[in-house]
Amino acid sequence: MNCPNCGGNLAEKGKFCPHCGTAIPADLYIKIDSRQEIIDHGRVAEANYETSREKETTKRKMGTLKILLIIFLTPFILFFLMGIVIRIENFVHTQQYNKSTAIEIEQKQKELEIERLQKIEDEILEDIRNGQYEQALIKSQTLVYTIDNRSSIKEAWDKKREDLIKTINTLLEDRDKR
Repeated sequence: MNCPNCGGNLAEKGKFCPHCGTAIPADLYIKIDSRQEIIDHGRVAEANYETSREKETTKRKMGTLKILLIIFLTPFILFFLMGIVIRIENFVHTQQYNKSTAIEIEQKQKELEIERLQKIEDEILEDIRNGQYEQALIKSQTLVYTIDNRSSIKEAWDKKREDLIKTINTLLEDRDKR
């Protein structure tokens, strides 16, 4: 604040100007204080405005950042989910393949077992033709289907074994009678 008479700087509130000695009216300080309050109030309002603007800017930046994160992360999430779906599909496909392979293996085992039994049956019939009844009897007792205990194939081979054993026993009895 300046002296109204000499224009000197009035650093402290006083009743007289320290430069020219002029009496300083008290209402001058009130006016100056009021001006200072207005200035201070304006600075506070300006600071509040700047703070609210900064908050709004920060809010906008955070909103933009969230949107960018969503846009950036969405493809990764989709790729991750697609990877899971692909793994599940591969697992299901593998299980189906394993099941069909197991069925094929089981079918092949059945075929091999039937071939083995037919070979034994052929040997038994050959032994019977050659009169080797004891050997045929021993072989006929091994004529057992072992793949599936409850199948019609097993029942058929069991019946065939029983018939061969009966036939061989009959042949042995006939031979012993002679």
